[in-house]
Amino acid sequence: MTNTYTRQEMVDRLTKYFAARGFDPREYYDQLGEIRLPLYCEKRRDDNSLEEEIVVDVITEANLSKEAYLPNKIIDGATVEYASSVTFFHYYLPNAKIFWAYGEYVSRDSSFSEFRKACANNGIGLIEIPVDKEVFVVEDAISLNELLTKQVEAEVNRMGDSRSQRAELVQSLSDLITRQSDQYILRLVYYGDPRFQRREITSRSTQDISMTLIDELEHLENLQYRDELLSLSKRYRTEARADYQVALDTIQSLWQSHLDIEYPDIHKDFEPVLLLDPRYRDHFLHQFQVFLLGAVLIDRLHDCDWVQSFEQSHSSKIELAWLAAATYHDFNYSIQTLESWMQEFFERNLHINRSLAVSGREHPDLKDVVKLNLENVVIRDEFLAKMGRLCTALGCDFDDCFLRFILRRVAVDRNHGVLGALTFLDKFQESNLLAKSAVDQTALSIPLHDQANWLCFCGKSNELPCCGSEEEKLSEKRLLPG
Repeated sequence: MTNTYTRQEMVDRLTKYFAARGFDPREYYDQLGEIRLPLYCEKRRDDNSLEEEIVVDVITEANLSKEAYLPNKIIDGATVEYASSVTFFHYYLPNAKIFWAYGEYVSRDSSFSEFRKACANNGIGLIEIPVDKEVFVVEDAISLNELLTKQVEAEVNRMGDSRSQRAELVQSLSDLITRQSDQYILRLVYYGDPRFQRREITSRSTQDISMTLIDELEHLENLQYRDELLSLSKRYRTEARADYQVALDTIQSLWQSHLDIEYPDIHKDFEPVLLLDPRYRDHFLHQFQVFLLGAVLIDRLHDCDWVQSFEQSHSSKIELAWLAAATYHDFNYSIQTLESWMQEFFERNLHINRSLAVSGREHPDLKDVVKLNLENVVIRDEFLAKMGRLCTALGCDFDDCFLRFILRRVAVDRNHGVLGALTFLDKFQESNLLAKSAVDQTALSIPLHDQANWLCFCGKSNELPCCGSEEEKLSEKRLLPG
């Protein structure tokens, strides 16, 4: 193993560790419904009664702190104390020992000390996973029942035998029970609520697929891929895969079975780099959720005239065109973002300025260092033919004005909508399940989802913060109703 571990590597090591000690480890034990336990281990006696149960959640990060992993969350004025996966497991399995496991590479700083102390105060155990040595327990865990017993014992020992002291003890224990009951109720009430979602409890991820959309899939009736989405809806609550993998596997399967085309996944290469920029917003899961939303709407409106008109005019099911458009519409966003991000990266980390004098000589322009030569790519790749197809789909003439606008959006702006349309036409040039006119209409929808492009086609380029002559001339044509 390397000096950092994947989640699965850690789970595999922990599974072996507990199996060697007589436990039956189960990865993602799902008998509690929505509450997904990352690793559930139980040990039973000869009569099959439960002797001991252990739950382990894993942390792959190197920096641990109380603020990040055991925060207090205020929801509607109520405070959920130490809101995290492990404390949720504590309340749902009050007889189980709950552990967090981490790699030996974690930073041993003051934040880690506070984190360790907070875990100990809450009865949460800690397990360390070294590279070459056996997994070992750093802090033993205490079940919630044991923790409450210790708190009661401490209160009893603190009090004397006088009547006033006994009355104070009764009040103190009553307060303790009330506090614990309040926390238990808060966890019951807010668990699964959109404001405190499932993945925040089980994996601390912020990239969640909307549970509202997942639930709506159960009501689909008309779509060609209804069964696949219905299956997704029924599986999702006990799903062990990360949301990104769920979305990717679903899209790849739908493209293969209903479009007969392999989905081109480049996001796994680009997204990790672009997410280093705190301003960057994930677009892959966004595409998937847009697709699910549109699928629900199309299913409800399946008998409407505009749906029937599209299918009659283009000899293709509208849900297939939507599948292609929605899951591809931001496919090229990473290209639009990558070049500017690379420029900032070089300037910030390598101290390369755009025009830097070095030893009396001019440094090459940084733009040339990181430039993506898209002009040559799109022109070589049947650019004019693609422009003609887009114009036909739009119902306008292919003239110099249209050509200059598209060229600017590609060569200067790296606009992901226009780039998406061009690469989409490439991808679907041999599609057998979408008619050519349906492909063209779908391709046209991709640049039009970008607001700046939409305003230009609607004759509203004056609403753009920055507008060039190409945008103004195309806007004058008012190719689409505003």
